[in-house]
Amino acid sequence: MIEENSISPKILDFECELKALLKVFVQDEKSRADVLQEVISALNFKSDLFDSLENFEKWAREFAVYEVLIPWAAEEDYEIVFTRNGIKAILEGFEQSNPMTKEKIGFLEYCIKKIPARSKRIFKLHYIENLNGHQISDRVGLAADNVYKTFARFQSKLIECIDFKLERSKNADK
Repeated sequence: MIEENSISPKILDFECELKALLKVFVQDEKSRADVLQEVISALNFKSDLFDSLENFEKWAREFAVYEVLIPWAAEEDYEIVFTRNGIKAILEGFEQSNPMTKEKIGFLEYCIKKIPARSKRIFKLHYIENLNGHQISDRVGLAADNVYKTFARFQSKLIECIDFKLERSKNADK
């Protein structure tokens, strides 16, 4: 367990990433600010649920989405367009790119723009519309194996691009 008075600094350090995470799910700025306040309040109030042996950021992201955002969306009749698999993939993406900074968010946006339209469409059909490889292949006119290969290439190209941008950024700082 973590002492209640020691979680606030962790949350403050993590606030930028929480904002980025919520921006993925809540497009309206006022609603996003409301949810952020609820998340911060809930994280402070529920700090006894955090086990200090865990990764705080991972725990806080999952708590924010599953314990605050999804119930808030249901109560406000706000549609979250991502499926369960899509939400899981987004959380995993944040885990792999932790800590998320404004610079990294900019890199992510830049790199997504560089991905071919067909790859983006396959990604959207899988994670937003929750279609499997065979359903996607019917929609886009590719063999299911090619859909999975395209999806894998999308992920690897995105990671490669972000890594490249990060490396260039680190070298520029030297």
